[in-house]
Amino acid sequence: MDLMLNTYVPFPRYENAVFFGDKAAETLAALRIFGRALIGGDVPSMETLHPAEKMLECTQCALRNRSKILDAAVRRMHADYVLLEANGRIGLDPSVLAAPLAEAGISVKVLDVRGPTVDVIRRAGALYGEERQAERVVRDYEARLRAVLASPSLPPLRILPLLGIRHPIEDQVHVFAATPKALLTAEIIERLGCRHALEGVECGREALEGLVAMDSRSLAALAAETRPDVAALCGDASAAGALLAASCAMSAKEPRSVPALALPWHGPALEVRLPRTLEIWKRTLGTAFGTR
Repeated sequence: MDLMLNTYVPFPRYENAVFFGDKAAETLAALRIFGRALIGGDVPSMETLHPAEKMLECTQCALRNRSKILDAAVRRMHADYVLLEANGRIGLDPSVLAAPLAEAGISVKVLDVRGPTVDVIRRAGALYGEERQAERVVRDYEARLRAVLASPSLPPLRILPLLGIRHPIEDQVHVFAATPKALLTAEIIERLGCRHALEGVECGREALEGLVAMDSRSLAALAAETRPDVAALCGDASAAGALLAASCAMSAKEPRSVPALALPWHGPALEVRLPRTLEIWKRTLGTAFGTR
């Protein structure tokens, strides 16, 4: 398999900077470029993916209260600059702060994260003078994607994806069912030749785009109606798994256990991880259910 053997530089770059935007932070991490602090909100449990970078606040909060969150962090850590992602999302685009920050005397870099993933990787490499490393990462991305899609296929499993989110400070957990509208469906489930268990099912009002909040009763009803082959426990798998177990136990007259596997989440900010995420899903499901 024509995979790159070494995807990292011997000494990763640690920038004295605040990275504002999940997709920008993920892309730079693929190049082994890390900041001291992050602002984001689209990636569940981001603090576990970037343990060396301090998670400051969510995107909305930082945009609403820039001076108390972003400006204060820059002053306290004596940051050299702020990296802003340009994503084109109304009300959630950090790059709108470029001019105000510059006027306040804060140095700014802007990374456009729109368009194909390989283009974003190359833009990030050019921004940081790491063009050669960017090309290595692009080659690895493309080779892995080709290899995983060419490997033996899975049976046509009906998958119920659940997303568990644990509050990083408070003792609170939230569990959502990902609907067929979630990016996970097209990018992962359908690419692997499987089906979303909720196709054609009325799931209820979305709390977030592509996500419906679940409690034990609603999840029990959903599992009984759809009878999935397997539940994918994404994000905080222990939170999702605990709710699934509770819901199965209260299912009508005949409690039915649903096979469940811990699998990585996938969303728009995580596109640079797509090949590796597909590898993990395919290997895990193939081990449990076989391949064809």
